[in-house]
Amino acid sequence: LVNLFDTRGIDFSNVENFIEETTNFLAEGESNTNPIHVVWYIVDASRTRFQPFEARICRELFSSVPIVFLLNKADLITKEDLSCLRLVIQQLELPNCHGIFNVVASGTSKVKNIQCCPNCLSNDIVIRKKDAIMMCEDCDHVEELTLDNGLKSVIEVTSDVLPLYLRTTFISAQNISFQLKEDSARQIISDFWENFG
Repeated sequence: LVNLFDTRGIDFSNVENFIEETTNFLAEGESNTNPIHVVWYIVDASRTRFQPFEARICRELFSSVPIVFLLNKADLITKEDLSCLRLVIQQLELPNCHGIFNVVASGTSKVKNIQCCPNCLSNDIVIRKKDAIMMCEDCDHVEELTLDNGLKSVIEVTSDVLPLYLRTTFISAQNISFQLKEDSARQIISDFWENFG
């Protein structure tokens, strides 16, 4: 079973309370059968800062747990500000950091508006709305039309850091990366036949 726990947001005024509550929660998880296996640390990128108290929290509270940083609202700031924010987190040199990802929260999938093949510029393209792909009839180029919201990479890295006994459950439950589901299913079938014969 994969458990998700969402804390309330933190700011400078409630750091000590947050640390105490989270420490207690993590201790409870370690003492029973529901330990924390990965932390998604969400940073509001639109604020363009990572506070020293956040570095303290990551170093002190989450030192034994893999951390995946999500720079949420990455589409609301400049590339330069996003790069600076990423650099601040990288400079923490957290050994348990498994990635820093730009993410964009949106209730619906956004789709690229393609008028011609980006590969050969031909107008002879077929768009399959159901599959959200474009296929060029001249050069056979295929392109996914959904804009990347950053979550596929987050799901893939999370899958990689989870213990093996949780990985299949997590992959089955998520609905972001169907390629990951397909790869997992193929591996299960392959392992079954390998052990069967």
